[in-house]
Order: sequence, then C-alpha cells, then structure tokens
Amino acid sequence: MVRPRMRSAVLILALLLAVAGTGLSQQSVNRIVGEGIEALKAGEFVRAQQIFAQLVKDAPSAENLGYLAMAEAGAGNLAQAIGHFQRSIRLGNNSASVHYNLGMACLQAGRREEGIRELRTALAWDGKFLPARYPLGIALLEEGRAREALPYLTEATKASPQRVDVWANLLRAQFEVGDHLAALQTTERAMRSVPNDPRLAVALANLCLRHGELPKTRSLLEEANAANPREASVALLLARVSLQNRGTEGGARRTRKPAA
Repeated sequence: MVRPRMRSAVLILALLLAVAGTGLSQQSVNRIVGEGIEALKAGEFVRAQQIFAQLVKDAPSAENLGYLAMAEAGAGNLAQAIGHFQRSIRLGNNSASVHYNLGMACLQAGRREEGIRELRTALAWDGKFLPARYPLGIALLEEGRAREALPYLTEATKASPQRVDVWANLLRAQFEVGDHLAALQTTERAMRSVPNDPRLAVALANLCLRHGELPKTRSLLEEANAANPREASVALLLARVSLQNRGTEGGARRTRKPAA
C-alpha cells in the first residue's frame, strides 16, 4: 500500500519530469518565442518557421503551434499552416485571432468554404473583431453570395473610407444583387470620400460600364479626366466609352424608321 506522503512525492516527481521533458526552461521558451516574433514582425517568415518548428519539438504547446502556423502561412506553406492552426485550436488555443488566421490561410489555399466558416467562428467568439469582417465580405462575394456580403462591405466603407478596393467591392455587390439605385448612390459617396483619385474613378467606371450604367460611366470619367487630364488610364477608358456610345447611337439611328 502506497502511503499518502509517498503518493504525493510520486506525483510531484511526475510533474517535475513532465516539465523537464521539454528540455527547456520557461525562460528559454520565452526567449525563443521573442526571437520568433521578431522574425515574424520583420517579415522573415522562413527564419521564424525554423525557430518555431524547433520550439514545437521541445515545447509543443497550443500557443507555440499557433506561432509556427503563422510563420508557415507567411512563408506560403499553407497546408502545414492549416494543420498546425487546427491542432493549436484542438489543444485549447480557441480565440477569435486564431480562427481568423486559420480562415485567412484557408482562403489563400483556395478553400473558401472553410475560410468563410472560420471567419464566422472568429466573429462568433468576438463580434467586434474587425479584421475578420472585410475578408468575410470578400469571400462571400467571390462565392456568389453578394447579399450576405453586403453588411460586411458596407461596414468596411465606414472603417476604411479611403480605400479604393473597399468602395469597388461594395459597388460590385450592389450591382450583383440588382440594386442599381444604391450602387449609383455609392459612386457619389465614394467620389466624395476619395476625391481626385483616378484609380477609384476607373474602378467604379468599369463596374458601371459592365452593368449597363453608361451615363454614370461617362460622368465619372469626365470628372476624373477634368481633375487629372494627364492620367492615361482615365483618358483611354473615356475614349473607349465614347466610341461605344457613338456606335450605340449610330445603330439606333439606322434602325429608326423614316417618317411616313
């Protein structure tokens, strides 16, 4: 029969052996993690991957696996990153940021449905986790689910009103759900938010042209051309639209019947 005092001694010894089994003190782990994080911040993803891969061999904690997955994702090793993010989550690293990182890795790997699910999970953990909202909107839009994407894309124009891509993606979603009135209103808000930016004018004009809004296309380009007369991208698209407009008007005149 094992006495209580002996049983306690055995338990303490087992715990000490488990800690010693990592081969690293907590101070060493902290130092290595710090080196890896500095490599991540510097964009040295291959070096960070090497640091965290060795650390995980010695101290395979949920947190260290998460760091390794971040380094792998940055280095483009997406399959490995996804596997390590999932393992990190299973070990208890279950936070909005980890699900966000896993979702982004899935999206980059072309696994859009999984990416959407993980970004939604990130927001379920923390509804105010802003980094997940715009990528979720884009993923839904690319998946052909423009109506679901609209709330996230609308929010993004308020959070990042100076970004051309944000306005263009909201406009695209509005056209895809058939809300041309809202789309035309969005072009006005976008041009007020980012004045005299030829990239915005060309992006919006291309979308308006694609969806048959020729008058708005012309007005966007004419305004941009007046503000930036030397901008080739604006001038070329305006010339193309003018030729297309003339061809349409000429065709209409030819099909018009003469008066009796």
